Amino acid sequence: LLARRLVPGAPEGEVSLAYIRPVPDAGNKVAGAGYYSVRQKGGLGMDSLVFSLGNRTKIKYLQKPLYYGMGVKIMSLRGLEKSHLGLGVEGGVQLENSSAFKTSLVLSDLLFGTGRSLMTVTLGNSYRVKNTLLLADLRARGSYSEFFLGAEHSVFYGLLQVRAGKGLALGGGDYLALGVGINTLPWTIDLAWSLPWGGYHKAYGYYGVNVGYRFGSAAYL
Repeated sequence: LLARRLVPGAPEGEVSLAYIRPVPDAGNKVAGAGYYSVRQKGGLGMDSLVFSLGNRTKIKYLQKPLYYGMGVKIMSLRGLEKSHLGLGVEGGVQLENSSAFKTSLVLSDLLFGTGRSLMTVTLGNSYRVKNTLLLADLRARGSYSEFFLGAEHSVFYGLLQVRAGKGLALGGGDYLALGVGINTLPWTIDLAWSLPWGGYHKAYGYYGVNVGYRFGSAAYL
């Protein structure tokens, strides 16, 4: 992922890398590692490294498998006068039913040593209606929370996914978040950007691109 956030007085750039694969001879287990970095104007920065494991299990009376995972996270925060090194955990569970409804609960950034609480709780929900996926997420960190609504529509037999929804508020700005996914398996390309409700003259927004490769996946064509 390569991205750029335009926030008044403090623009920032982002980069991330992730690798996920099945654990050999371990049933449904998967393992992953990820790196995320942010650099902000004025010398501020953050780097994080996470190692995680995921699995799925069947629980009596549930219509679909239960997916769950957890990971260990290391985060480095650099400020103008002081830096912090944090260590902590993340985890989440996902449930679904036969009516194409999914819900998940994720606890992220539960870290110690960062100088302040960064713990975030996210409740994510989705419901599929034919080729359209409807989304509703609630994200909370401390006393601050936001509610997101969005939709993704597949066209050309799944080759493209067109997305739109409420964007994350940055610097007090409100956004319309847009995206396009291109699934030319084994390659996937996702483009994302945001438009400020206040108009193009506003000095804030977001744009990014993510490129993925699925090892062993059947080609789209």
